[in-house]
Amino acid sequence: YSGYRDITSAELRDAQRRSLRVPNTGMVVSIDIGDPENIHPENKQDVGWRLALHALKNDYGMNVLASGPLPISARQDGDVVIVTFDVFDDAITMMGHKVNGVEIVDSNGQVHAVSATIKKDEIHIDVSEIEDPTHVRYAHRNVPLPSLMNSAQHPASSFELRID
Repeated sequence: YSGYRDITSAELRDAQRRSLRVPNTGMVVSIDIGDPENIHPENKQDVGWRLALHALKNDYGMNVLASGPLPISARQDGDVVIVTFDVFDDAITMMGHKVNGVEIVDSNGQVHAVSATIKKDEIHIDVSEIEDPTHVRYAHRNVPLPSLMNSAQHPASSFELRID
């Protein structure tokens, strides 16, 4: 494909996340331990550990927390967009004092940086100031500053979801 250079890291990561619909596939997220200048992180031990946890859970049936939160859906309820995650019997937590990297895209393609709050297995986003929100994105940058994770410090996958 001749246009591969135009694909951003965020789009690549989201394509990898969407590929999880294919049976017997898996993914570990490493955006928190990578190198912004190199898609292949030097920290191979942490990537290997996460891959080993994935294999222990999915191939050997062990009860381990092997992934960070994965987004399932986004829906609008009045002035709030609610993103629901599969948290794998855990909870969403955050690194730092606020959820970073959440954006809303409106029907004109305008991107709005927004704040979000965590409620169990969901994030809630106030969209009262945004006319006709259509998509929600998280960590949608080539070099994101991820903040959503689980209790095992596995980061949430970056994503873009259509708002239902």
